Amino acid sequence: MPGAYYRGIVEGNPNSVAAISFFDNGDIMGIFSTDEGNFVIGRMTDQLGRFILYNDRDLLVTNPFNCAVTDEHIDRPIPEPAPNQAQLRSEACGKLIRAYLECDFELYQAKSSNVTTTTNYATGATTT
Repeated sequence: MPGAYYRGIVEGNPNSVAAISFFDNGDIMGIFSTDEGNFVIGRMTDQLGRFILYNDRDLLVTNPFNCAVTDEHIDRPIPEPAPNQAQLRSEACGKLIRAYLECDFELYQAKSSNVTTTTNYATGATTT
């Protein structure tokens, strides 16, 4: 579903990164990362329409995610940080690419068996 997607940095913190997405049905999701941790914004699953903001460093359980991507196939050096972060991101990204997303039935069920909510999650997650 259509949404508004924003990304940038935390004001006054050039080493941070931030991304937030707003959707027509009221969904909001995002993350901002600083030296203090990764702060996550999202809708709670309690069906009351509430949202939560938390630092993932404060979680009492370990995140089981393990990134299996290696840096072995990078064929060019990663650019050094520039004073202008927007310029750096623009130069590092190169050409615009199109992506195809596919969501499974388990994700659909986890998002209240709602196509809009599932689509918002998938598109919002790819912009953060």
